[in-house]
Formats: sequence, structure tokens, C-alpha cells
Amino acid sequence: MTTYPLYPAREIISMDGLWDFSFSEDFDLQSLDIGSVRYDTCMCVPGAFDCSPAYYCKRGVGVYRRTFTVSEGCAHPLLKLGGLGLRARIWIDGCDVGSVNLPYSGVEIEFPPLSEGMHELVIA
Repeated sequence: MTTYPLYPAREIISMDGLWDFSFSEDFDLQSLDIGSVRYDTCMCVPGAFDCSPAYYCKRGVGVYRRTFTVSEGCAHPLLKLGGLGLRARIWIDGCDVGSVNLPYSGVEIEFPPLSEGMHELVIA
């Protein structure tokens, strides 16, 4: 779904759909090593993992991973999130690009330029 404001000169990639997912009650968000995370299931985005039967009322960290393709180089990438849980950290291609401490709020995060091709986005 495309919402306003629209940016006709900017490629827009919807990230809705199935994401790789991992959950652990032992993950520490501040020191999480995303390279060691094992993704053992999928989760729908948008959605709320803690409302699904497998994770209902559990406390811990959910880690979402999704690959996407940029058709042309992107000099000023902007990630727009409609809302997150309590807080989050965000990585693009393994580089920590930001954190969010605004519960249930929409967020915009700019990150370094992306080259043409496939990239990986991880949100924990």
C-alpha cells in the first residue's frame, strides 16, 4: 500500500509479507550478534509475533530478516516503519544503522547509500 507523501523520484519497496524470524527469551537486544541468529520460522509483517500461539505472552526478543533488491543505486535510502513494539535495533547488510526507542510509533531512518542488487535488512 502506498501512502502519502509520495516521492516519484525515489524507488519504493514494500516490505510487507513473510520475513525470516527467530525468537529467544535469552537474546539481549543491546549486545545481539545478528550473525549468530538462527532463523527457524517465518513471521508475517505487518503483524505482532507475541500474539501468535507459539509466542503468546512470552517475553524476549524477536528478530526479523528480509532480503530485498534495489534496481538502481540508491544514494539516500529511507526506511519508513509504520510501527514497532517497545524498541528495536536495525541492521542493513550487517551494519548497525540505528535504534528506535519510541514504542508503537512510526519511524523514518536514513542510512548509507545502497548499490544496485540484493541487500539484507534485520530488525530486532
